[in-house]
Amino acid sequence: MSITIKKFFMLSCLKVNMDSAVLESMFGVGMAIGPVVGSLLFEAGGFLLPFIVFGCIYIVTGLLFNIIVFGCRTEEHVDPAEKDDTPQVYYKYWDMVRIPAVLWLGVCTFFIYICLTFVLTVLEPYLTQLFIMSHAIIGLIFLVPAATFLLSASIAGILDKRISRKAILIFTLAGGILLALAYFFVGPVYFVNVPPSLALICVSLALLGLGVGFSYGTICSLIFDEARRAGFTNNEAASAVLSAFMMSSIAIGNIVGAAVAGILWDQVGFRMGTVLPLVTALVLILCILAFGTWRILQKPIPDDDEERKPILEEHKRR
Repeated sequence: MSITIKKFFMLSCLKVNMDSAVLESMFGVGMAIGPVVGSLLFEAGGFLLPFIVFGCIYIVTGLLFNIIVFGCRTEEHVDPAEKDDTPQVYYKYWDMVRIPAVLWLGVCTFFIYICLTFVLTVLEPYLTQLFIMSHAIIGLIFLVPAATFLLSASIAGILDKRISRKAILIFTLAGGILLALAYFFVGPVYFVNVPPSLALICVSLALLGLGVGFSYGTICSLIFDEARRAGFTNNEAASAVLSAFMMSSIAIGNIVGAAVAGILWDQVGFRMGTVLPLVTALVLILCILAFGTWRILQKPIPDDDEERKPILEEHKRR
C-alpha cells in the first residue's frame, strides 16, 4: 500500500484524503467479501481450498498491479513542459516519528486496530460456542462490520474537505465512542446483566465498523495536516513516508490485538476478555480529547506555501 500511495498520490491537500478514503473503502469491500467467500470455500472443499483460491488471486492481482504501475506515466515519461522544476525534498521515516502530534495520532491508530482485530480473532469461536450455525452463516455475520466500515470510511473521505477541522475531530471522537459502545454490548461485557443474543452481537458489530471507519478515516486526514504543519511538502516522498507510518501503526495494532485476543480467549473467555478492548476504546477517547484540546489552542494550519516556508527551511537544516 505504501508503494501504491507513493506511485499515485502526490499528497495534494485537495485530493489525498479522498484517495485515502477510496483505499479504506476498498479495504472494507475486501473485509466484506473475504469472510463470506472464504466460508463458502471452506464448506465446499475444506480447510485448504480457501488458501489455494485466495493465493492464486493474490498472485494474479500482484502481476496486474505491476503491469499497471510500469504502464503508467512516471517522471521520465512526462513532457518537459509539464515538469515541475521545484527541487525535490526527501524525508526519512524518523522525520515523521519525531513529530509529536503525528506520533500521538499513530498511537490512536494503534488503539483502533487493537479494537478491530480483537473481535475478528475470537468472534468465530464465540459464535460457535453460543449458537449452532454453519461457517457460511458465520461469514455473513462478519459482513456486518465490513459493510458499516465501508460506509463510514466513505463518508469520512467525502466530508473531509467540506467541513472544518473541529468537525473532523468530532467525527474522530464519535468513532471512539462507537467503539466503546460496541465492546460494551458485543459480549456483552461480563458485568452487564444482559444475556448474549445474535441480534445484539450484530448491532454491536455494526457499531464497531462505523467506529473504525469514522475514527481511522479522520485520523488519516489529521496526520496529513500535522505533517504539513511540521513542514512536509506535497510530494511523493512525503506521501510514501506518511503511508509507511500509518501502515506500521495498523500492523502493530493488528499483531498485538490478535495475540492478546487469543490469550484472553484461552484464559478468561470472550465476555471477560472484551474488557481489554473496551478499556482501549476509552483510552482512545481520552487521547482524542487531549489532542483536540491541544490542537484547538494552536494556530490553524497555514494554507499558503509562503507562510509555511520558514517551517520547511528549518526542517531542511535539520
